[in-house]
Amino acid sequence: MLIGGPLITQSKAASPAQAPASAPSPFLFPSGAALVLNFIKPDKAAEWEGLMDKVKLALQASEKPERKAQAGAWKIYKTSAAGPSGSVIYFWRIDGAPAGVAYSMVEIMTELFPKEARAMYEQYSAAFQNPPAIQIFQLELVNDFSK
Repeated sequence: MLIGGPLITQSKAASPAQAPASAPSPFLFPSGAALVLNFIKPDKAAEWEGLMDKVKLALQASEKPERKAQAGAWKIYKTSAAGPSGSVIYFWRIDGAPAGVAYSMVEIMTELFPKEARAMYEQYSAAFQNPPAIQIFQLELVNDFSK
């Protein structure tokens, strides 16, 4: 699944008679596990890492237990090899994602940084190499070698 980085926009809600069934967020991980590949422009990598550090600290400091749990389940890795068009590839490894809590940067930034969210998300979105931008893999455990 490929997901681009749209800017935060607000739109009027459709009336109930017109409301189409919305697809579930691709950033919800019902199995509790996912890999998310982020393809970042090389000249924006340090900036992107800085934004992710800011989000990490805010999640850890949140008074909401689900946000703390979200932070505890989230690790970010960087590949040593360059990706398409020289992009820097970052993997989000999500393991133990809290049920019903989306890893959507729009939702996270809007909640944790209400005054800065738009500017932060624009900076975040501008860092992505397009295409492929983001690839999301929902994971299902088939074998646990530790048991």
